[in-house]
Amino acid sequence: MACAKLSCGTQTKPLDIRAARLQGIYDNMKFLSSSEAMHVKNTKLQPCVFHGTRSINFMDMLQDLGFL
Repeated sequence: MACAKLSCGTQTKPLDIRAARLQGIYDNMKFLSSSEAMHVKNTKLQPCVFHGTRSINFMDMLQDLGFL
């Protein structure tokens, strides 16, 4: 675990950096497919999914992986 601080305006927020509990796109998308993220209609507020540097639509990725 690494400790760092994120400076936002006049506030300094501590960060807790560690390995993610879920690893890999499939497991993460499986988790998100059964979460509140599924009810977010505004695409700007949905989880970000990337392939390299290219952004991929969250719902399209769920469909491609068979979760929809």
